Amino acid sequence: MPPLSQLVVNLDRLTANITRWRQMLGPRVKLATAVKSNAYGLGGPTIAAHLQSLGVDLLIVYNTTQAIELLDAGITAPILILLPGLDLPPTPGPPGNATDHPFNNPALLAALARGQIQLGIDAPHQISAIQKLAQRLDTNPPIPVHLHLDTGMSRAGMTPEQFSQALPLLTPPNSPPSTPASTHSPAIKLAGIYTHMACTDHPTITAQQQRFDAILKQHHHLIPPDTIIHTSATHASLRDTACHRDMVRIGIGLYGYGFPSTDPLADTDPFLPGADQFQHVVRWQSQITHITHRPAGTPVGYNHLHTLTRDSLIGIIPVGYGDGYPVALSNQSHVKIGNHHAPVLGRVNMDQLIIDLTPPPPPPHPHPHPHPHTHTHIPPHIPIHVGQPVDIISDDPTSLCSVPNLANLANTHAYEIICRIQKSVPRIYTTTATAATTRT
Repeated sequence: MPPLSQLVVNLDRLTANITRWRQMLGPRVKLATAVKSNAYGLGGPTIAAHLQSLGVDLLIVYNTTQAIELLDAGITAPILILLPGLDLPPTPGPPGNATDHPFNNPALLAALARGQIQLGIDAPHQISAIQKLAQRLDTNPPIPVHLHLDTGMSRAGMTPEQFSQALPLLTPPNSPPSTPASTHSPAIKLAGIYTHMACTDHPTITAQQQRFDAILKQHHHLIPPDTIIHTSATHASLRDTACHRDMVRIGIGLYGYGFPSTDPLADTDPFLPGADQFQHVVRWQSQITHITHRPAGTPVGYNHLHTLTRDSLIGIIPVGYGDGYPVALSNQSHVKIGNHHAPVLGRVNMDQLIIDLTPPPPPPHPHPHPHPHTHTHIPPHIPIHVGQPVDIISDDPTSLCSVPNLANLANTHAYEIICRIQKSVPRIYTTTATAATTRT
């Protein structure tokens, strides 16, 4: 039985977006790609494998569980775990005898031993646990770590005082050999130092960058020259080239979202030229499963949020908030049928949307050249039938049901719209390069 809906991920467009990012960044800046939270809900292993094939410099996940999922899928690219501290043992030493503990996982241990896994550090006490882990594994090369310095996010990350405590534990001073030995461990290596922007308006970016630079300058003698400095994710990377540093961390921007014209919650400060020249990657498809006629005056759906103002043709789409479609879109969003749009009527149900398929009345003075996306009803010459394909989310950025437009209606952002789509909705990966379609 075919699925009632499916999420189509266009890998050719993802490839084009990676190419575009490299063009904007230039050859000097490394490209790290965030595939945390199952690659923003699009399928972590498959997206990571495609990014690996494109030669990205680093894959980023949130925790060890996400890293193990990629390793089990055969990913060999370098992986940065932002918060391994969630799983580190509270005191130095092996994490007990629990075979299911992440740091007893054979794939993770092997990847750590060969230097594929890099670990984020957001508190000084985590260093001793990682040192003990490295000694236990007898790692060669040493485990690469990235120190997370908080400059205004007030989330994870070290304060300047904590950073001052942590840094000497990782790096020897840049001083003559006669200098007394430092307390750093050769089993782990400082690979990077990073921060995260809380806001991406230019004044906030400037203030956070200045705080970051002041702390780095204070400790410059402890920072090896090959340390990767990174401060920006998608938004900041498109605001100011000064944010690019040695590497950028791109997440939502891989999929064509998160830019000035696609994020309703973004501020209005200017972006770099070309920031809106990325392609939308995601399309959520379903079908009409039921059609019925109802007379004018009929109330529609839970709490009768909508009442028909004319005799109407009503359709049912088997998608609802149980699949991840926001209730906040009740009675205000649209779906797309062909090149036309149909309004969603009434409240979003757990597994159904009610849509208006009624042809619109002819306008008294029709426009000679109407824009196709101004049609919010299905014209009478378009045949409607059960089984007809419907786009719940369109990959056309001008569509009324594009991710940015739906995010705007729901008073949220693109991140939530795509992350909330349930795993029960099959992911389909398409590419014309190999004429292949992969289903997960």
